[in-house]
Amino acid sequence: MPRSLTRFVKSLVRINRPASNFLRIFPDDTFLVSYPRSGNTWTRFLLGYYLFQDKFDFVTKEFFLPAIKANTNRQLLQAPRPRILKSHSKYFPDYPKVIYLARDPRDVIVSHFHWAKKIPIKKEIIQN
Repeated sequence: MPRSLTRFVKSLVRINRPASNFLRIFPDDTFLVSYPRSGNTWTRFLLGYYLFQDKFDFVTKEFFLPAIKANTNRQLLQAPRPRILKSHSKYFPDYPKVIYLARDPRDVIVSHFHWAKKIPIKKEIIQN
């Protein structure tokens, strides 16, 4: 099946919608949304340290401020409410509240370049 047809079918049945990844969106949920390499993790840490102080660190970040694509439905429902959920997806009207991070695209490209150099497969593509 051609890639565009697969994408079309998924969009018809709403498989690729981020909101379908979890059981319920609560009215007090806030979504932290950004393009990759735009400071989403950095902002999660600022919010996490402010809201949860000493309990928040690299180990507990997915419990307190979970990423919607990296966690199961059960894990997302166990996050403390009101939840702040991380996403790299575009805005959807299902989201009750959104913090959208924007970064200068030139900085995103530089950040992505340095990130990609750390991955062996991509490193070969960049060097050639």
